[in-house]
Amino acid sequence: MRLIVRQGALCPLCKTRLPEDAADIHVDHVVPVARGGTSDLENLQAVCAACNMRKGAAGNPPPRDFLTAPDEVSNYRAPDE
Repeated sequence: MRLIVRQGALCPLCKTRLPEDAADIHVDHVVPVARGGTSDLENLQAVCAACNMRKGAAGNPPPRDFLTAPDEVSNYRAPDE
């Protein structure tokens, strides 16, 4: 619940309102555990299920509206493989 309040009830990846049904909200690591991230509250975010399944362990994807947000895309850095 603290994550949802901290984020203003928005998914940080797609910027849409988080679903009211808790089953459709995933707790996600900002820096994946596979890449050295921790489970500390500062490294967690509440995301919608669709974004989390699309993201996987690769890290945050570029914004969904990348055609209208060129600054965000130009600052996107893909994780090292």
